[in-house]
Amino acid sequence: MSQRRYNPKPWPAMFTLGLLSLVLPALGISQAWTNEKSKAPLFIYSFSSCISFLSYGYDKYRATNRRWRLRENLLHLIDLLGGWPGGFAAQYYFRHKTRKPSFQLTFWFTVAIHQYFIFSRLFPAPSQHFERLDS
Repeated sequence: MSQRRYNPKPWPAMFTLGLLSLVLPALGISQAWTNEKSKAPLFIYSFSSCISFLSYGYDKYRATNRRWRLRENLLHLIDLLGGWPGGFAAQYYFRHKTRKPSFQLTFWFTVAIHQYFIFSRLFPAPSQHFERLDS
């Protein structure tokens, strides 16, 4: 009788960090939706995330079947264009690209770029805030 080994999902700390990194985009999308009546951020993040998730899944499928794979630069580009939430979900779901330090470094740098721009949009510098009040 064969026994199955328990194989927990990888990197719980990174999973927690990934979940926390979704807070700012959610706030940014919410603000754009309510204040500016813009659905573009929701569409961009949703569409890019779906493409990213599917791309990671396809790459994992190709990897397990020892076939030509997608270039890492393509995965990073999709993540940079707003698909990083889908890329994060795919890494966890498929257990794909989680152990390669160079890939993870670039991925989390992409997440940090998005966090910076969303934060600067949600909380403008005081000088920018006063300029908005004057106009």
